[in-house]
Amino acid sequence: AFTFRQGDADNLLALPIDLYESDPSSSEPWAWGRYVSSGLHVYRLSTTSGSAFESLGVVPTHMTGDNSTWGPAWTRGIFGDSQVWAVTPTTVHAARIDAIESTLRTLDISAR
Repeated sequence: AFTFRQGDADNLLALPIDLYESDPSSSEPWAWGRYVSSGLHVYRLSTTSGSAFESLGVVPTHMTGDNSTWGPAWTRGIFGDSQVWAVTPTTVHAARIDAIESTLRTLDISAR
């Protein structure tokens, strides 16, 4: 599910994406490909020709370092005034919208 925030200064879009790379040597067109990452991709939308989607960064949601495993079952994005949150069943990831990749914070909410 995507999240859209329309504002006076900007229009923001958050898309949860599981990224896979296809294997060009595979002869099977239905092959899933190799899992690469999961994350909340954040964009600024514009009506200016040629720059409709400006990538602001990615809030990673699969932080184990083992890219051979599946990412979270689901991810939802939430926008605040200056923050974006990526919520999964076990973790809340937060970042500042103006500096996503340098301001990441994570809170584990899994049952122990």
